[in-house]
Amino acid sequence: MTMDCRILAPTLLFAAVLGACGGDDAETSTNADDSTGDPTMSSTSATTASTTTTDPTATTTSATSATSGTDTTGLDSSGGSTTGEALAPFSLRFAAVANGEEVGCGSTITGLGPDGEHTASPADLRFYISNLHMYAADGSEVTVELDVNDFQYTSDAGQVSLIDLTSNTEGDCEASAIAFAEGTARENDVITGMTQVADVTRISFDVGVPQAVMKDLINTTSAEAAPSPLGEMYWSWATGYRHFVFNFSVEDPEAVAGGGYLHIGSTDCAGDGELALENQDACGFLNTPKVDLDGFDLATGVVAVDLGRALEGLDFLAPIYDPKTFEIIGEGPGVECHSSPMQPHCGTIFASFGVDIDDGVSAADQDAVFAAQ
Repeated sequence: MTMDCRILAPTLLFAAVLGACGGDDAETSTNADDSTGDPTMSSTSATTASTTTTDPTATTTSATSATSGTDTTGLDSSGGSTTGEALAPFSLRFAAVANGEEVGCGSTITGLGPDGEHTASPADLRFYISNLHMYAADGSEVTVELDVNDFQYTSDAGQVSLIDLTSNTEGDCEASAIAFAEGTARENDVITGMTQVADVTRISFDVGVPQAVMKDLINTTSAEAAPSPLGEMYWSWATGYRHFVFNFSVEDPEAVAGGGYLHIGSTDCAGDGELALENQDACGFLNTPKVDLDGFDLATGVVAVDLGRALEGLDFLAPIYDPKTFEIIGEGPGVECHSSPMQPHCGTIFASFGVDIDDGVSAADQDAVFAAQ
């Protein structure tokens, strides 16, 4: 395998792109932990990886969700009413899949690209889940009480959980596999809590950080002091959060290697010189995928994240940047989407997630990436 070292994710150039289209200001993060801000948004490469290995099952407290109606602004509104059955512990598991099989750090996804001859290997897969609702067969909403631990955060502003399906110690998840590695050592594939497990036949959730949580944290704390699991995955601390991060290595039919960076996050979150949501309640483009899974068995079901569908329809050609000037000097194998309408891959990727690239509005019935398994 040969690597064209000029195939870099956009850095200074991307900052200008987002500025031009109403996106985030791409301010460089000052946090040295490469598990935090988007390393493709900085002119310097990532350094030391996080080595936190907290046990996600070590629950400390339980947070009762509040009842609310449909979420239209990205604000968290999980929970509901009871149906009479006693609450019992639940574990909602997530798994990455491709071509009908579970995949991870040591896997190769085949059949990609215009001729089905490109491959991809996961290097980092993380995403936030919020606004989790569960429903009984008659459509009534059942109570959900989420645990509070290092992967599940609750405040007056809302609740959010982090799913991290990759480590940084094996396969292409190791730092040397792609130009801008940012994976963490810790992993977590479940959301835990209490509900009427036997009653649940449908679940729904948002993929992302609620706008109210984002506003509260960015304007009242710092990257270094942010509570777990929200000390990572922001574009930069001042500009808001990425909701879904999938980084991966790419190989074309001639065995030329490249990198893929699929980052879905809120943009247009602040004016010049402002912190994200400092003077507004929601970002201009929420870009928060919505998922609704009917016929879901909470006791045995798994939420599958289909990475093949996420990469479907792409040409697997990404710009090659001059490492000194960041001018585009060609193209090579790769995928590039940082939630900008100006990036050709974003429109196709957003459509797969059920997000309208033109306004950032999501529709659960258009999502093709998340499915019940």
